Amino acid sequence: MNYNPNNELMKRKHEEFLKETRGYSRDTIKFRRRVLDKYDAFTNHENYAKFNKDKAISFKDYLKKNSKSISSFVNYMKELKKFFFWLSEQRGYKLKITKELVEYLNVLNEYKAIAKSRPPRKYPNIEYVLNLTKSIKVRNEVDMRGRSIIAMLCLTGIRYAALLTIPIKCFDRKNLIVHQDPNVKTKLKKQIISKLFNFNDELVNYVLEWVDYLKQKGFVRDDPLFPCSKNNKSKHQLCFEESTEVEAKFWTGSGSIRNILKRRVKEAGVEYFQPHTYRHLAIELAMSKAKSGEEIKAISQNFGHEKIPTTFRVYGNYQSEDLIKKLNEIDKRSSSPTMVPSDKKLEKMLKTIKSNNE
Repeated sequence: MNYNPNNELMKRKHEEFLKETRGYSRDTIKFRRRVLDKYDAFTNHENYAKFNKDKAISFKDYLKKNSKSISSFVNYMKELKKFFFWLSEQRGYKLKITKELVEYLNVLNEYKAIAKSRPPRKYPNIEYVLNLTKSIKVRNEVDMRGRSIIAMLCLTGIRYAALLTIPIKCFDRKNLIVHQDPNVKTKLKKQIISKLFNFNDELVNYVLEWVDYLKQKGFVRDDPLFPCSKNNKSKHQLCFEESTEVEAKFWTGSGSIRNILKRRVKEAGVEYFQPHTYRHLAIELAMSKAKSGEEIKAISQNFGHEKIPTTFRVYGNYQSEDLIKKLNEIDKRSSSPTMVPSDKKLEKMLKTIKSNNE
């Protein structure tokens, strides 16, 4: 049996519930659906009403053996548990599936701890970005765009999906601010105000030169800040020449940023880093400038995080070499009484961080 009408009906009801009452995005709902599909395949699409302790335990064992990582295993089980909790409150299932029974979908605490732990992620440093942008020989506007995209990723830490959907009007040239309004493809459709940090004058100039160039070219406020390459082929003609121009159209896929980076690092003969890793660099550089709890909060909000711990938990892990360097700096500084912050200053910073964590 590869289909169960009762199960499919409950899936659709659950998806409607998630969308209309929880406001979940399409991607989140699709992920929950994938989890249920895995469970259905394991039970050969047996009716959900027959869920029991033995099935919960055997599915956990199966999923653990067939998951790519402990993290994905934990996330899948968490989503499945949420579904069965919801199902236990539905008519026709209340007496058959108890909340106590659903608890058997829990995973070991050690697996949860592993899933929460985030090993230091390798990401570029500012010298890498400078060398990469300098290696680009600007012969045309596509080259100029590529250089400015790399600079923008480093100076704002903006997510690449948002980068592709920013219109020119959302960039405040005077204040170096990017207004990521609801029309920009931000995570969870958040409205984010992002600073173009001046980590390096050259990188800032690359972005500003690009913006000025687009305006001189005739681009208007609603046109994309980083437009796609011009399509040189006609409707009935194949063209294998690489485009050297851009046109006032938004990109249709996020893979384009990755392709631009791969091409530029290949030409420069350097290591490739995923677009998102530039966000780690931007957060590290911004945090190094913070001098108070208020500034830490402002930086966290700048990157679209509602709470400070999110910034530190996801992006706060140093690479091994950088961690050793930081610890040595702290050790040297702690030996000098003049470098220790006053009790009042320290208390103020801790209060700010605590209030933003509540």
